[in-house]
Amino acid sequence: MDRSDPHICRYCGNVLKSKSSLRQHEISHTGTGKGYTCCDKVFFSKANLNRHRCHVHGEEEAFVCTKCSKSFPTNADLQKHMRRENGQTIACDKCGVRFAENSNLKAHIDMHNEEHNLKCL
Repeated sequence: MDRSDPHICRYCGNVLKSKSSLRQHEISHTGTGKGYTCCDKVFFSKANLNRHRCHVHGEEEAFVCTKCSKSFPTNADLQKHMRRENGQTIACDKCGVRFAENSNLKAHIDMHNEEHNLKCL
């Protein structure tokens, strides 16, 4: 499978953005592998479990921004917020759109590449 090919779940048809995300997602269908469970759902990272607990169960978000006092369920979410707050974003070389995360920039660049590879009939 090429990196630009879609990563489609063979069980439900869900499209995921990476091969590793697909692998983790498919494990949720088979029940194999380790993970964190809550509400009969399986989470493959503690960060995703924490997000779930905060958003679904109303647990307190433990990571607080020192600039604006906004709170977040994971340290990664706080760090992403801080990059935005401090203007530490990454720009697309093709169009200048800015992103706080490399993965979002990569997905955006893939979109440019798909547009470039389109052929007229």
